[in-house]
Parts: sequence; structure tokens; C-alpha cells
Amino acid sequence: MKTLFLNPINKSKIEIYVIILTILLFLFRTSIPLFKYPFLLFYITVILYTVIVLKNRLRDKFNDFLTSYTLILILSFLLIICFLFTYKLYLAVFKDVFNVLILLSLFFGLTIIISAKNELSHFSNNLINFIIFFAFIISISKFFESSKIFFFDQVNYTMTSLSDNSPYIDWNFALLPVFFGMIGLFHLLTTTNSTLRKIYYNFLLIFFSFHILLSRSRRGIILLSIIILLLLVIKIISIFKSNLLIKKINLSSNWFFLTLVLFSFFLYLIIVHTSFSFKSTVIRQLFSKEELTVKNNIASNIYKNFYSFNINIPFSKVYDKLWSVKYDPKDPDNGGWGTCIHKTIFPLVGNNVEIVPKDSKGYLLDSTCNVIEWNGNAYSETALIGREVAKTDIVQASVNCYVSNDFNGVSVYLNLEGSGGLITYNEYNLNTKNTWQTLSFKKECNKKNNIRIIMGFWRYNAPDFSDLKGYVIFANPQYEIIRKKDSLLSCTYINKDTIKKNYFKNKNIVTNKKNLPTIEEIDKKFNNALLNSTDNTRIISSSFISFPSFMLNISNSILIDKDPIRKWISNLISEDTTYYGFKENIIVNAVTNSFIDSRIVRWQFAWQIFIKEYNWKQKLFGGGFKFLNWFGYYFKGDKTISDYPHNPFLYILLYSGIIGLILYILLLYKVFYYYIKYIKEYYLLFIFFLITFFFTFFSGGNPFDPPTMGFFVILPFFIHYVHKEDKTD
Repeated sequence: MKTLFLNPINKSKIEIYVIILTILLFLFRTSIPLFKYPFLLFYITVILYTVIVLKNRLRDKFNDFLTSYTLILILSFLLIICFLFTYKLYLAVFKDVFNVLILLSLFFGLTIIISAKNELSHFSNNLINFIIFFAFIISISKFFESSKIFFFDQVNYTMTSLSDNSPYIDWNFALLPVFFGMIGLFHLLTTTNSTLRKIYYNFLLIFFSFHILLSRSRRGIILLSIIILLLLVIKIISIFKSNLLIKKINLSSNWFFLTLVLFSFFLYLIIVHTSFSFKSTVIRQLFSKEELTVKNNIASNIYKNFYSFNINIPFSKVYDKLWSVKYDPKDPDNGGWGTCIHKTIFPLVGNNVEIVPKDSKGYLLDSTCNVIEWNGNAYSETALIGREVAKTDIVQASVNCYVSNDFNGVSVYLNLEGSGGLITYNEYNLNTKNTWQTLSFKKECNKKNNIRIIMGFWRYNAPDFSDLKGYVIFANPQYEIIRKKDSLLSCTYINKDTIKKNYFKNKNIVTNKKNLPTIEEIDKKFNNALLNSTDNTRIISSSFISFPSFMLNISNSILIDKDPIRKWISNLISEDTTYYGFKENIIVNAVTNSFIDSRIVRWQFAWQIFIKEYNWKQKLFGGGFKFLNWFGYYFKGDKTISDYPHNPFLYILLYSGIIGLILYILLLYKVFYYYIKYIKEYYLLFIFFLITFFFTFFSGGNPFDPPTMGFFVILPFFIHYVHKEDKTD
């Protein structure tokens, strides 16, 4: 072991391995936040090693670093200056500045350690191998988490992702190492002749693909589709052209390609060409206690990933295509409404049973049924329908109900609920248990609304039904919507973007103008609508699981950040929450494409700030980061939080002006120039950059945000430096 470390070649390799691990632990914290702890250990070790062991190289390499990374350093300095001279402290920008300084120090370390092409080649090859390893670790660790979110925890995923200081990961950027790993595996497939290795690599490709499909990232789905399409094109080209590389890619990826095609075809057959009863039985057998949640989440994810690109396809069509049948009030199992865990009872018995049609089956709910806990109380609810109704529509419904004598619940009810909460209801008289009663209501809507008819019961001061005694039976639920000929009736998918369109569609949003609503009034309307609506993933459908009406009144959750480092920094540096409003009229035109409107509106808002709010000096040199609170208030309704344009070009334009944007465009030109110049040796790294740029274009901020983007932006400058040094030597 001693001779190993004394060998200069082995010593150089170990240095490269250590700094690669340090870099990847830093970059891939977006996928696994726990990576920050080993990163800190490695990072401190690298700094101490450089200062103590490589101190003789520091001065010479520092001059090389300044000359080789001049443009990078100018843009970094510009970011720091804008941060320091903005009139309030933003922790988000402080984090960005801190990340940039870490990136620069890592590249300075690379500049000290690597100065020859053979060392750079060793670094590049091992970087790709380590990335594949990290992609595997990330996929293993996140596969079960993403599966759980895909099938079960849709609400938790949505609410946590909305939090401004969420400790949870961004599922788009978390996929970057997985895509890097896929590209690296395709490269390895073309360089190996081992059948066993090819099988192993194809297995990893399939595993990575399933992880991407379950991640709920539309950008991930788009990119995966592009990769599969390119493979198909390569297979077609290989028929007519005998190129060695094309032939290798074609043959080595056959198993991966065929597996995905067969899986997609099999999934299509199950979804489209199997009966409702079969699909429901499969879900019930696999997820007996979460049947309705799983159904809802599967439909939501399929819609989000494959159908939300077309606003003309409502969610209800997708949901009904998957799970709904013709409504039959007499059969809870095959009538589309027996959606909770239940027991089917036939024939029905009990006092006054003659009020129930003789061929009706009972829907028995007891301590084994689905439970919804809220505020210390336990609920069971079943939705009969979800509909959009017109102002003049009349909704009437009824259900026969039987409650056992030992039932210890608080209330058994039939409710009519709207987007604003409870509209009307009817309760079972618990003073006369052991008898069949009819619960009914008839109510005029009075306004256009999204209504649900719900039957259920609840248990007071109990988190679940473990101590529930007795049972409740519902039978023959009937409903009717009486409407005029010109009124509208349709199933509707509600999310915050849809709510926003209800206020903003087909008109301009004008703020601070006479006789028109102010931004405060608009925000108040939108937030009230949001508070009275479902969250991003909740649906209203003709056979959908329901939740208590007050559960739909949840806005962004207040999350407790458990990260000790982030909590320590937050305590050490207190963010100024003072709000400084803008002065001019900000006009944003609504758009109608549900897939891109959340980005387009933000881009329009950013451009309007630049045009109307900035003076000529700010347009030229930037206005700092004061716009972050404007975005937070405008799009999240909170003056104390931050948001941003979700586009690097506009973000840079706002904080550093036209000068900063020109420098950024020049930076991108140099990045592309160097990658293309050395593409023969480092084409994989160029592909990694392109993938990162695609993801960053819709979510990025400064030129080095996220750190993965910053790394692949600075990397070609390092490659050019090494080639120049090697040539000089």
C-alpha cells in the first residue's frame, strides 16, 4: 500500500478519483440530498490536501486559472455584485453564490491536478463510469420513492413541491444523472463484445427508463421519447446503410428497445382493451387498502405525462376511459360507485327494508374501509359524481341507508359539495338505528359550480377506525341534474392553472389602472379560488374517490425543514421579508395551452418588468434581485417568498441587464465552440451539456444554476486549458 501511494502515476489517479467523487457528490445532491454530508467530507479533504501537499503549484496555476476562465469569473463576479448591492438579502441568491464559489474552487483543484491530455482522458473516462454508478445508486434509492408517489402520495408530492423552501427534491433535475447514465451505457454498449455485459447494460437501461416513467417529469418523458425515437431511426438507417457505429448501436440496444416496445404495447392493451371489472380487480388485489387512491394517481400521471399537452382533452375522459362504467345504482361493484373498501351485501334485511328495491346490493362500510384522517377525526366518504353545473341547474339525490345498533360514529350523511364547500346535506337519524332510512336533498345551484355528491360517515376524535364498532350500509344511490337546454354539464379536471384561467382567460391582467382590479384584488380572488379548490393532482370525475370538503381548502403546506445545514444557515442569516412593490402597470396576456402556460406567463411577466419597471440604467446594467419578491407575490400570493422567471436568459437579463445577457450569450457561444472543437474525444460530455441545457431552459436562473449546468458550462473551458497546456509542453 505504501508503494502504491509513492508511485506518481497511481497517486495522480487517486487524486483524480477523489475529485471526481467530490464533484459528483456536489452535483447530484439534487437527486439525493444526503450526498451533501460525504461531499463536505471530501471537499474539506481536497482543500487541505491542495493547501498542504500541492501548495507549490498554487501560485502558478492560479495565474493560469485567471486567464483560462476569464469569462466565467466575470459572470461570477457580476452575480456576486448584484447580490451584494440588492437592497435586501435573498437566501436563494446566497445559495447560488455559494454554489458558484464551490464550483470555481473545484475547477481550480482540477486545474492544479490535471495538466496533460492523458490525465484529462483518464478524468473524462472515469467521470462517465462514476456517473453510471451514481445513476444506478440514485435509481435504486429513488425508484421506490417515485413509485410510492406515483401510486399513493400524489397530494404530499404536490404540496411539498409547492413550498418555497421545500426540503424535497426537484424531480426534473433529479433525473439528470439518470439520463447521463443512460447515455453512458449506450456508449459502453458500442465498446464491449461481452454478451453478459450487454445484457447487464440493457437491464440498467430498462431500469432507468422505468424510473423516468414513474418520476412524473414531463421533461423526462419527452427526453426519453426522443431517445427511443432516435433508436428507431438508427434501426431504420441500419437497414439501408452499413455504418459500423450505427450497426453496433442497433444490435446492442435490441433488448432494451424491444422490451420497451412490448411493455408499452402490453400496457396499452390493459388500459384500453380490458374491462373495467378486470382492471379494478387487479388494482384491488395489488392495492387492497388504497384502491381508489391508486386509481386516481395512475389516471393523473397518465394524463399529466401524455395528455396534458392537448388542452382539448379533459382529464375526466382519461379517468373514465380507465376506470368508469355505466352507472348502476343497484350494484356497487360493477356500477362505478362502490369505490371504497367494502363488503357487498345481498339480499338486504332489516327494519323498513321494503323501501329499497329488491334487486339492490348493499354497500357495507365498517372498520376495514378507507379512512381519511383530518384534524384528529376519521372519515369515510364515497363520491357518486363530480360535475360542472350551470347557475340554474337543480341537483337532487337520494340513497337508502342502514346503521347497525352498535355503530359509534358521529354522523352518517349524504352531502352536496361545491368548490366553495358544503352546499346542502341530509343526515341519518342515529336515534332510530337498525332501520332503513332514505337520505335525500334537492337544491338549486344558484351559480356555476363544480359539485360532488358524497355519502359517508365520520368518527369524532379518532385518527382511524380501529375502535369503530358496527357498520353502515348504503344502497341504491340515485342522482339527477335538472337543467335548462342552454346550461353546461361536463366532467371537469381542476387544478390551480385551470382556476387561474377562469379569471385570466381571454382578457389581459391589468394592475394598478383606474376602474380595473388591482393585483391585490386579483391575487385575493385567485387565492380564494385556490383555497376552495383541489390541489394540482386532485380530480373531479364521475367515479372518483372523494375527500371531506374541508380537505379541499388546503393551500400550500407549511413544511418544517429538517435539513440541519439549511436550518443552521437560515438561523445564521436571516432573510429580509420586507416587500418593495413595483410602480408601473404590469400586463400579462393569458395563454390557453395547459402544458406551457405556467412558463409563458412567467416569461411575459419578466419581460414586462424589464420594459416597464426598469429605467435605462437598469436595462443596461440590471436591477439586482428585487424582482424575486414580485414573482413570489404575483404567482404565489405571498409577499415574503420568492419566485423567478424559470428561464436563464430572462433571469440574467433582470438582475444584470443587457450587459449581463450579452456576456451570457457570449459564454454559451464559447461553450458550444469548445465542445464542438473537441467533440471527437468528449462527445458524451457535450451530450450531457445539451441534456442539462434542455432541462435548465425551463427552470434555470443564473448561468451556473443548477450546479450541474454550471459544471458542464465551465467544463469545456477546462478541456481547452488542458489541451493548450499539453500542446505548450
